[in-house]
Amino acid sequence: MYRENVREWLLWALFSRTPDLALPEWEEEIDSYIERIESSVGKTYERGRNKTNSIRIAFDTVAMVHRPLVWYLVRELQSTMIVLKPTLRLDRFCGGHVLFDLFALHWLSSLYPLVHRTQSVPS
Repeated sequence: MYRENVREWLLWALFSRTPDLALPEWEEEIDSYIERIESSVGKTYERGRNKTNSIRIAFDTVAMVHRPLVWYLVRELQSTMIVLKPTLRLDRFCGGHVLFDLFALHWLSSLYPLVHRTQSVPS
């Protein structure tokens, strides 16, 4: 990440502006914020800009993923079974069936949106 990337994010976060709409009197203030960030992080950002774009919710489009109702029902069943397994001691009724062990992997399905978001999305 470079200094101009941080500047772009700060302009969005504090002033709701893109760099081309920034006012000249904000330059000194933004520079002081960047210096504070650098001192708190312990890293000096290099001058310039790279291909990294910050996600600015107010300006950028959000790629949504629509899922069928069955997906949500299965997720809810998994969550319910995770809660009920220790409280009702379902292991003794199921004899340690593999199906109930798979519910321990429930958190992996939560990573799907993160993996999907990192893939390139056509604009």
